[in-house]
Amino acid sequence: YLTINKICKALEGLPLALEIVAAKTASLSVSQIYERLHQKLRISDNKRDRDKKHKTLEQTIDWSYNLLTKKEQEVFLQTSLFKDGFTLEAVEAIIEVDDIEIFELADLIGSLVEKSLLRVNITEGTTRYDMYVAINDYVRGKLPKVKNKDYIKQYILRFASYFQSYCSK
Repeated sequence: YLTINKICKALEGLPLALEIVAAKTASLSVSQIYERLHQKLRISDNKRDRDKKHKTLEQTIDWSYNLLTKKEQEVFLQTSLFKDGFTLEAVEAIIEVDDIEIFELADLIGSLVEKSLLRVNITEGTTRYDMYVAINDYVRGKLPKVKNKDYIKQYILRFASYFQSYCSK
């Protein structure tokens, strides 16, 4: 049971990931599955009756990404640098999206939460957002594929500047 618990924690309870891994028990031991979790985005589901978008977790996240509006995609990509989560205030200070008003960011973040691409954690009156590790890995891999180096560099500079200012307070 300890290995099963480790698998659930490694997959952060992400339902589709758990379903895909559970299907693997027909051909792999629980220990073998756990040993292979470093490839968690590539654990494929070979059932023929599955819709193509569910073949791998990566394809499913990609499918969800492609359903986002351009503004949602921009915010989603830019939130990927926040490895351990973020506040709305941090997003408002760092994220830049063309033709977007500051008040729209909260709505876009809310939309990503509703689509299960971001999670909400409220503790002691503070609202923080984060991503499942598998989703964050996907987005970090997607960023250099869809954005040029200058875009990424400018974003990282805004990110670093914000946190330098935040830490000096």
